[in-house]
Amino acid sequence: MQNAAQAACVSTEFLRSWRSYTKLVLSVDSLGIKEDTTKKDETQRDFISRVEHIMHNHSGKGVKKFSLQTYPCSNLDHSSVDRWLQIAATAGIEELELLMFGNGDIMYAFPCSFSSREWGSSIQSFILGKCSFHSAAQISCMRSLKNLDLRSVHVTGEELYGFMSNSCALEQIYLSKCNDIVCLKIPHLLQQLNILHVFDCEKLEIIDSNAPKLSTFTYIGHPIHISLGDALQVRKIIIHRDYSPGAIYYAITRLPFIAPYLQTLVLSTRHEVSLSLPN
Repeated sequence: MQNAAQAACVSTEFLRSWRSYTKLVLSVDSLGIKEDTTKKDETQRDFISRVEHIMHNHSGKGVKKFSLQTYPCSNLDHSSVDRWLQIAATAGIEELELLMFGNGDIMYAFPCSFSSREWGSSIQSFILGKCSFHSAAQISCMRSLKNLDLRSVHVTGEELYGFMSNSCALEQIYLSKCNDIVCLKIPHLLQQLNILHVFDCEKLEIIDSNAPKLSTFTYIGHPIHISLGDALQVRKIIIHRDYSPGAIYYAITRLPFIAPYLQTLVLSTRHEVSLSLPN
């Protein structure tokens, strides 16, 4: 009886602490689910069941980090994801990571309802993958946001500009394969932005940054027009143009105007042509 009573006390305390656990990292690996390529449906059912159980029993209070990584589950019900976010993304949350996995053109749409929630005032890191983010411009204020990371996200340049204009504490922006962006404008309001990474955004034609303290700029992709404003703080540029010629010529002729105080240049190129440099 004594052992049973002790076990009951321990179980009760553990359950209480678990219901208010501050970091929720939900993935196939973290949940201990064995990935079997021959049993994808079973893996998905197991993943959904475990996440549902965790989110149903969690109080929703005190969450500082919420990470949901759905790989290899490709057909999650979007209303379930909405519900999990509603529980986890409460006032005080600092890190929100949502990395979806799916096949086809139907992507999870980050909900517009989050534009009016209190979580926006505390969040510092916001990571989205394989989602649409057309509600970006409607999110009114993320005054504590420092890190923005969008991977294969459907968002236009105009929507992203509206979002960034309401996130004046941003220090780092990472954009990868965001193929709806044609013109990327970085507003002057981003007084703290020092790192900008732009990778493989297929439709991108222009990068126009007016962030006064930008110090590190990375670009991977086809040749585009790049303007870094006054660029007085830019000290490091990394450019990968492996599948288009003329990278060396571009670096010699254009970068002195784009970043006159550049100290470090990392240039990757495979398909080059013979140079005919100006005097």
